[in-house]
Amino acid sequence: MARPTRAALGALLFLALLHAWLHASTRPLFQVSDEISYLSALQQRIYATERAGTLVYTCAAPPEGVPLPVDPGGKALFQGVGSWALGRLCASGLESTVVFWVLRLGCGLTLPLLVWVTHRLARTVAPDRPALALVAAAGVALQPMAATVSGGITPDSFANVLGGLCLLLATRLVLRDGAWWEVPVMIAAAAAALASKDTAAFLLPTVAAAVAMRAWAATVGPQRRALLAAAVLTIAIVGATAVLRLLPPTALPTGFEAPSLAALATLTATSASSAAQQAWSLTWSAWMPLGNFGASVLVLPPSFVVVPIVVAALAAVGLATALLRGPEASRAGTVMPLWAVALALCVLQPAVREAVLQLPEVYQGRWLFPMLPALAVLTALGLEAIGVPLARLLPLQIVLLGAVATVGLVVVAGYYYLDFPATIDTTRLFLRSSSRVPLDMARLELWTVRPSLLTHAWPFIVAGTLWGVALGAALRATARLSSSRGSLHG
Repeated sequence: MARPTRAALGALLFLALLHAWLHASTRPLFQVSDEISYLSALQQRIYATERAGTLVYTCAAPPEGVPLPVDPGGKALFQGVGSWALGRLCASGLESTVVFWVLRLGCGLTLPLLVWVTHRLARTVAPDRPALALVAAAGVALQPMAATVSGGITPDSFANVLGGLCLLLATRLVLRDGAWWEVPVMIAAAAAALASKDTAAFLLPTVAAAVAMRAWAATVGPQRRALLAAAVLTIAIVGATAVLRLLPPTALPTGFEAPSLAALATLTATSASSAAQQAWSLTWSAWMPLGNFGASVLVLPPSFVVVPIVVAALAAVGLATALLRGPEASRAGTVMPLWAVALALCVLQPAVREAVLQLPEVYQGRWLFPMLPALAVLTALGLEAIGVPLARLLPLQIVLLGAVATVGLVVVAGYYYLDFPATIDTTRLFLRSSSRVPLDMARLELWTVRPSLLTHAWPFIVAGTLWGVALGAALRATARLSSSRGSLHG
């Protein structure tokens, strides 16, 4: 990797870390979607084993050790890892306010990891075009919604990175780049993502599709391919039935029975229609809302809606171009059928959940984020398809998306504070879970008080300075890349 490319990637990774940590430090507790339910789940896991009256017991739910009175959220892996971290932090003697903040900072580490996965994914499909990989990585590093969910105590941060890793390994498998050990790691990543959050369920059929594509490419002769197709179809039917039978009882309505083939066909058609109708909601909510998604008026300025529109259009162009050109034209064309299947499953998933669970859903763009690395690469491919020189675009992209991310942080600070960063406007706090149970107002201040460090201006002055330095470093590195003859040639 050329030196300017390494410098640009390093600056983007640092930007991603700062982006997530600034959201984690600026936003009051519970002001990330369902964070109140997720923290409740960690507390309840601790109280299942911890003795009453201990330091950990009272620290996990101050002041008297009573967990939040809301339904717990998240799945087994997130709850296990999160409750372990909460218990260790409490045992260290830190105050509860500091413990919750450090938990957020820990989750924020996932955003630079997601940026790295995006860069590796782009280099896998286009190894000779470093500028394309940096465009994709910058799109993730400066994505306000990705920073929001990474800067909160949420299972999204786990599921997004694991989903991106799974897709990277699936891509390498289809392109015949992967080693044998990457297959079990890919399956484990998909399972771990699903064990963190329900919305990663689409990864399991995606992994199956990747294995089937690899087997199909390695199978020679019409008879063998017919046998392979029959085996894949049989496994798919058996697997789908097994999943419906083995899902935890709490995930399905009482008396649920696996649908017949006719009902399944109707469900598929209905889900596709619903997903098409909600396409705008998914696109808009992937960028614009900054508060509790679907339950808050906190959004980016209305004029910024051009960003998700342009990004979605470019991703569609990138996907269509690669599919039409086919595998003979590029590595991207070879793997694009897999990405198209994964994206379709991801988009259909909310509609399927709505139909199967019999619950009305508010479609949220963050549910697409396990596919965010692929979407970022598709956006870069779309820019390339319409003739934009990516190396020369990079500095402008850093400026524009850096401005969007900065405005997002300013909007958050202006919304939640009477006097930033010292005094929170409690009338702006959203304090309900998905079960719509409000917090006891008498305990409100105990939960929304922030660490004393974060009530002073100087930490944010330092962080803001570092943010500007990181943007400047990214600009300098990308400017050097755009002036490189080799990069422009590539």
